[in-house]
Amino acid sequence: MRYIKILMLTLLLYSCGQQLPTTIDNVNKIFSSQDFTLEINDPSQEKITLSFVNGYFVYKDSLNTYRREITYREVVMINEFIQSIMNTHEEGASIENSISYIIKNVSYEVLIIPNTTNKAYLEMLEKLKIE
Repeated sequence: MRYIKILMLTLLLYSCGQQLPTTIDNVNKIFSSQDFTLEINDPSQEKITLSFVNGYFVYKDSLNTYRREITYREVVMINEFIQSIMNTHEEGASIENSISYIIKNVSYEVLIIPNTTNKAYLEMLEKLKIE
């Protein structure tokens, strides 16, 4: 029994991505894997995730899962969206009542808290023809 507890704890520790400071270099480190997830946390709605793997993206919310190929134009649009939220990131802000974004892969994750209440992600989802 003790062996199982130690094994479970070890697996839990290794399954968590390392939290990195919010910098462009760290976001690019995650992007370079070409296998990452953008998690959108809006206190007024359910969590939404957009995962990008091998030329596909997968949209998930509490009710739907949607998967399709992603175009180069869409990749550029998502990159511009992430740059815009990075430019307004507020270091040390509370995620309690703020829209926040987590960009992560199996090894790393970066938390972005824009200093705006703008729900720009809704426009991005509309352009991706999801919402």
